[in-house]
Amino acid sequence: MNGAAGRAVALLPRLVVAVGTFVALSDAFAFGQASLASVQQLLPFDTPSADRAIAALSAAGLAALTVGLFRGKRLAWWLAVLVFAAGVPVQLLALGHTAGGVVAAIALALLTLDRRRYGVRSARTWSWTAWGLLLAGGAIATLETVLLVIRDPTDSLPADLPDLAGTLSRWLAFGDLGGPPSGPRTALILVLAIAARLSVALALIAMLRPVGEDASDPALPDRVRDVAARYGRGALLPFQLAADKRWFSPPDAEGFVAYGRDGRVAVAVGDPVGSDTWRWHVFAEFVDACRRHDWVPVVYQAAEESLAELQRLGFQASPIGREAIVDLAAFGLSGSQRANLRHTITRARRGGVSVAWYPDGLGSDADRLGPALVAVDAAWRAETGPTQMGFTISRFSLEALRRMPVAVALGADGGPTAFVTFRPTGADRGYVLDLIRRAPGGVPGAVEYCLAQAAERFRDAGAVSLSLGLAPLSGLDPAGLRVEERALAAVARLVRPFYDVEGLAFFKNKFAPRWETRYVAVPSRVHLVGLALALARLHVGSLHRAAARTAADLARTQVAWASRRRHAAG
Repeated sequence: MNGAAGRAVALLPRLVVAVGTFVALSDAFAFGQASLASVQQLLPFDTPSADRAIAALSAAGLAALTVGLFRGKRLAWWLAVLVFAAGVPVQLLALGHTAGGVVAAIALALLTLDRRRYGVRSARTWSWTAWGLLLAGGAIATLETVLLVIRDPTDSLPADLPDLAGTLSRWLAFGDLGGPPSGPRTALILVLAIAARLSVALALIAMLRPVGEDASDPALPDRVRDVAARYGRGALLPFQLAADKRWFSPPDAEGFVAYGRDGRVAVAVGDPVGSDTWRWHVFAEFVDACRRHDWVPVVYQAAEESLAELQRLGFQASPIGREAIVDLAAFGLSGSQRANLRHTITRARRGGVSVAWYPDGLGSDADRLGPALVAVDAAWRAETGPTQMGFTISRFSLEALRRMPVAVALGADGGPTAFVTFRPTGADRGYVLDLIRRAPGGVPGAVEYCLAQAAERFRDAGAVSLSLGLAPLSGLDPAGLRVEERALAAVARLVRPFYDVEGLAFFKNKFAPRWETRYVAVPSRVHLVGLALALARLHVGSLHRAAARTAADLARTQVAWASRRRHAAG
């Protein structure tokens, strides 16, 4: 069912479970119980309990069921059907709550009518775990009932079968199975009651687990490389093909989506790659596959020309920064546009800096220059303090420098003081700046000199463009119409002491580039926080390990600064 009517049909059962969660929480933590008493009689659940632990477990289970229904989980649909089906007799026959029974029946009917909406899978192992927990919980609830109703040897089990059936219904409907009698069995019955409710809560939490990656197609890497060779372009192409990415590409499709996954969030890197006929068709299939797997598809660094297609597919886009692109045909150091760059390079030359250009990588010179370049990288990281990043940035590797274009700044003594690396961007005959490393205390302008030399050499070799990469959070309007842009502009101001947003943009602006806005796109604003956390983990790995490494780097930096001050003072 689609449209407003379909959304209303889907919303009612979800809303009933959500309200039940709130009522159970009020009972567990003793707030608003009097005002919620009338609401309780309208619900299919009998959550109030003499024991707060049982009420808290009921709240946890109902909260997980609410989330599962909103995600469209198939297993959540089955469990909700069981819960509402059990709620009908409990409310009508056991408790005499006519309204609660009617609500349960209506919710059950709406779920049955709307069953096609719930097609999102759960991880297979966790699905079996959920059903196993429910069976175990049913067995525990049955045992509890036996202890409650059979109080002396003359009681017969068959006579109490209605009580057993009623207990299982109350258990499924999050009802209280009854207070334990006084006597030696009291503690045991209470433990069983908690265990029975715990099994339901754990089962509902287990069904929230997303599906993992499908079995990989052995032909996929070759197909992706073939599509990239024919249609790939742009600064993100080298990173879309990197080994840390996953690819989505249906068989026989001339297109693919490169993505990284962190939990439920699947971060597509840039726009889909492929022919104009295929690429957005492939992206639409990627979005559908993500939803079936219970993943949240998001896009990082989408181009402006992609916004219409993303909007058509239900995404909301927000600017994340600007990419600086140098058109090489018009690149040169003369004129007023690059006067600042020209003066910076002149100062570097006067300081004895020269640039060695390696268009095909260091090759055999890696053995000669390697130790010094490793030292430059180590000194740069000790000074700046960042953890080595990945995902859309390469990590330093001397072996990789043997194969990729490198410009090395040599000091007056002939030793390396800075270097920059580049990656080809595919069919657009361009390159993108990758790594920048500069030894602290070196002659200013060495990096700019490397970049200018590389731009001229690329231009002379027939390259069309040189991307200087994204300037994150730059160019955002703090008074923009969209709340997301205003929020990101505020973040840019907050992180200024740790990450020089404006300084990076100023550095790239020396080359008089063409600035193009890049966007993040999410299915809903609520996913922006998940996207931010996923990007952080994909770029730096484990956040707590990254924080520990950064703290260690900062400590080393403070020691270096203190040593430098003592040396200057002495």
